[in-house]
Amino acid sequence: MPRRVVEAMLAQVLGIKMSLGSTQKAWEEVSAAVQAPYEELQKQLPQEAVLNIDETGWRTQCEKRLLWGLVAQQFVC
Repeated sequence: MPRRVVEAMLAQVLGIKMSLGSTQKAWEEVSAAVQAPYEELQKQLPQEAVLNIDETGWRTQCEKRLLWGLVAQQFVC
């Protein structure tokens, strides 16, 4: 999601006004905080007995983008 969209959503929906720079900094802090748990979940995926997968595609400036969702019994990646 573009940072400006996040900034607008925070202001309009949640009433939280943040600058674009603060939005970027928060994005980076959260990304760093969830990196290790995310990697652990990725390692667990091949061990799951049942794994449901969904792929959603769209284009941005003529480039194809894909979002994959992997749903295990106790987590989503």
